[in-house]
Amino acid sequence: MQNTKIVEPFTAHYVFALGVARFLSCAHWVLQVLDSRGHLLTALGYGLWPSMVLISEIVQTFILADFCYYYVKSVFGGQLVLRLPSGVV
Repeated sequence: MQNTKIVEPFTAHYVFALGVARFLSCAHWVLQVLDSRGHLLTALGYGLWPSMVLISEIVQTFILADFCYYYVKSVFGGQLVLRLPSGVV
């Protein structure tokens, strides 16, 4: 994907599904932390790592959100093969 900037349909569907799963996982953790008013982070342990796990989950979601944007744009445009712009990935 990175060298050719062209993504086959099966690969595009798979990466899009990974993006949706990552978004739902991130939403789950954010809602859990908000629902427990931060007690979940202290229940997981003390130190920096519980916050770092949450931040890394959010960063991974934003990285895949870029691909998902181009995937949805391609699907609504009627293209079978996803073509990424040169600055992406």
